[in-house]
Amino acid sequence: MPPANSDECNNTLALPVPPASFVQRLPQVLAANGQPLNPAVDTNHFDDVVRFQKIEEFIASTGRGARDWPEAVAPGTPSVPFTAATLATSGVTFTGFSSGQQTLTIPPAAPPPGTPGVTVAVQSGQQITIDNSASPPAGLGVCHSTGICNATNAELSGAETLSFKLVDATAYKLGVALKNFTPSETAQITFKLNGVQVGAVVSCTGSSNAIDLTPTVASAAFDEVVIGAGGASSFFIDAVRFCDASTSCVP
Repeated sequence: MPPANSDECNNTLALPVPPASFVQRLPQVLAANGQPLNPAVDTNHFDDVVRFQKIEEFIASTGRGARDWPEAVAPGTPSVPFTAATLATSGVTFTGFSSGQQTLTIPPAAPPPGTPGVTVAVQSGQQITIDNSASPPAGLGVCHSTGICNATNAELSGAETLSFKLVDATAYKLGVALKNFTPSETAQITFKLNGVQVGAVVSCTGSSNAIDLTPTVASAAFDEVVIGAGGASSFFIDAVRFCDASTSCVP
């Protein structure tokens, strides 16, 4: 028990006779002579220390708090068409087939539900192209970052890839509309989540409209797809559609 009339004793007094004010003191408080208080004899030495945390601090310290996961796209979210009008919303200007850019971001359209925000990217040494032979221009491809891009070299081909990454969202299905794609050609789809590959590469052949594509890992979410051309294939990508698990994902 703390000695009578000490601060620590007064703090314990019950109602209706509480102390005039409660005293808080750190354990290392010094006596009047500048020396540490002696717990054996000094009445103002506090030997009972109460430590506390706010509940939100405690939860955070355990790593069990809610995390800000990106939400899945809404049911019925439409395709993102790679038309000149849609691509203009990214702020990138195409000259002929060329953009001169390795990345561009198409902002989300107003819900409900609007097209999601998507960042398009190519590898180092490449640039994003548009099929300028179409009227109006539409469809994305890849060309070397230097030299002239034209109808012959602007399609996605060889070791080139186009990445399509959702902005703050995830999906469970994918639809892709391919242009200049013949039944003998192949598109290769790599699904990713937070930059990590999800399952094996998925090969698509036979149809220019690839629908309801999913990772080879059952019920896996993804936020990015990387599309390449298999073998001697070459084509443009007219649209991509990111879908939730319940939507029939036709681009």
